[in-house]
Amino acid sequence: VGGISKKNQMRLSRQMTNLILDSTVIYCLACDQKQSGEINRLWELRSRNKVFLWLYTGEIRGISEALGKDNVIDYPLGKVVEQPTHRQKVVNYMRSCNWLACLSEDLTGIADENPVVHALLTAAKRLGDDTLIVTLDDERLNIGHPFVSPQYVLDCLNTNAQERIALVDLKTQQDKVRNEIESNLHKVLHHGHYIGGPENDRVEADLANYVGVDHCIGVSSGTDALLVSMMALNIGPGDEVITSPFSFAAAVEAIVLVGATPVYADIDPHTYNLDACGIRSVISPRTRAIMPVSLYGQCCDMDQINEIAEVYGVPVIEDGAQSFGSLYKERRSCGLSTIGCTSF
Repeated sequence: VGGISKKNQMRLSRQMTNLILDSTVIYCLACDQKQSGEINRLWELRSRNKVFLWLYTGEIRGISEALGKDNVIDYPLGKVVEQPTHRQKVVNYMRSCNWLACLSEDLTGIADENPVVHALLTAAKRLGDDTLIVTLDDERLNIGHPFVSPQYVLDCLNTNAQERIALVDLKTQQDKVRNEIESNLHKVLHHGHYIGGPENDRVEADLANYVGVDHCIGVSSGTDALLVSMMALNIGPGDEVITSPFSFAAAVEAIVLVGATPVYADIDPHTYNLDACGIRSVISPRTRAIMPVSLYGQCCDMDQINEIAEVYGVPVIEDGAQSFGSLYKERRSCGLSTIGCTSF
């Protein structure tokens, strides 16, 4: 890979999100070769640039050899290095990487001259267009994009070294539980029970136990949870449901979907949650339910709301999509009223 212009460096630094480190990079670290300095620098820059580092399970043999042998092959020269591997250093690096699973589609090139290259390219494509494969192997570098050298990556990252902070960073959240996610996805795919399977039963039981209620029913979304709750209470046309004007549209949407009329009560200026005092001024003989929405990880004043509901003989449906896990007087959100609804 030759030099790249400053303009292209900036473009690549903005697009580059995923870096797959091939087995030659691990060999380099294990042998503490001169290129290991570039790789160390790459590790330092990854957090600031929000770059995700990956190791490919399809190369586990080469990676294992780098960790398990006292003498390892020095890439790309093919010599034997007469020194112990820097095992712990490499293991520490690997712990900060994600593992990219080798799937069956990666093996469609098993008869190719270099099936591992085919597998790497297929896996990289699965990660997305913002993926590069970092290697020290000349043959792979001669293939060109997405194979690149560590120095190539450093040039791109240094061009746009400002830290990038995503508004929503689901990738980082997913990395913490990636192994469990992939394992459970494959279990479901293999047993084929996508609706009403054992995983559904388990999560319903776990959620009910966590909240401290007797029953939990899984549905497709938080909006459907609100909708099903009102259907179970026979709320429909001609009925009114008191709720908050300061919330996501789902609460009002569900009320309208059952044919009822949403009635707004004012919010508390300190918490932005439904103000219990405002409920009294809008409740009427047509009121069939009160739907407080607990916002910003805090519950509404549920004791007051429940007291008002009891006086007028109406149920309370808590929308706890933004407060699930919160405590209100030692009780958890979604276990504070007639019915609690959440989503995640």
